[in-house]
Amino acid sequence: AEEAAGLIAKYLKDGKKREEMVERGKGRVDREHTFEKRAEKLLEFIKMDSNKARPFASRKAWPLIDLTICIVNYKADKELKRCLNSIKKFTKGISFEVIVIDNSLDNKWYSGGNNLALARAKGKYILFLNPDCYLTYDILSKFVGWMDKHPKVGASEPRQIYDNGKIAPTGSLLPVWWVDGVELTELSRWFGSVGRLGRLGRLGKIGEIRQEKLDRGENWRTEVVSGAAMMVRKKVLEKVGGFDEKLKLYYTDVDLCRRILSAGFEIWHLGKFSLGHSTRKSTGKIKWDELYDIYAGDAWNYYRKWGEGVGGGVLFLAMRINRLIVKMGKRLGGLGR
Repeated sequence: AEEAAGLIAKYLKDGKKREEMVERGKGRVDREHTFEKRAEKLLEFIKMDSNKARPFASRKAWPLIDLTICIVNYKADKELKRCLNSIKKFTKGISFEVIVIDNSLDNKWYSGGNNLALARAKGKYILFLNPDCYLTYDILSKFVGWMDKHPKVGASEPRQIYDNGKIAPTGSLLPVWWVDGVELTELSRWFGSVGRLGRLGRLGKIGEIRQEKLDRGENWRTEVVSGAAMMVRKKVLEKVGGFDEKLKLYYTDVDLCRRILSAGFEIWHLGKFSLGHSTRKSTGKIKWDELYDIYAGDAWNYYRKWGEGVGGGVLFLAMRINRLIVKMGKRLGGLGR
């Protein structure tokens, strides 16, 4: 349909050519969801009096769909099926498409997989959704409606509810490298981590960054939302770009949110809307030490990108040393049994 539309202006005054282009356009339109309606609207547009028709070079002339759902799957087929079935069952009142990128054979990681999906997206809004997330009611039409009413918001997230009923501690301020160093190493045993006390109590800065005093069931403005279920305006993504592929799995959402904030848009946690999340169904397929190395590398790349290379380097080294300590402890523990 896009190829046909690009030539419409040229043939607009030629009735025979006009009908020919319409037929070509209808033949190439994706048949899923509401794309047939797009072809019908395109036909109506072209059949307008040529003196009244707007130039088709303007993207505003396109009948856009409301939402593109991008899902990157890595060996979580069972959860993916549940996710897709829940979308089909509960989503009403909006036009949408679902793009699934299978990373199981050629792993392009979270960032690369989502960028592949984004390149094909036709929605006004993009929902980046993990395959182990699932809907329990018609959240998406409400989500889209809220974004429509708040044009200054570039990205938002719903409340995530784990299978055990607990609420995910998502929504936070931008991270600080030394606080990450506490949470991501054995220092957390002494100074705590998100939702957990250490032997010496709890580092107050953790709660501050994690915005723990705020009610996850309410809507509030924040700085970072979770990439497990993040809705972003496509126009914003066209302005700031997609995910940075130097970041494979971690800090991907942090980096994108930071660019969205830098572009002058707001970011919100929407606790009034919720979905289910069965955690670690994809990352759980990767060995812990390999995953930890990816985490350390992503941390260094993120902080170096944003002008904190020294802090990022210290964090990277701390995580690598921590990995060796943990691995050695596991070996010694195995010898002691």
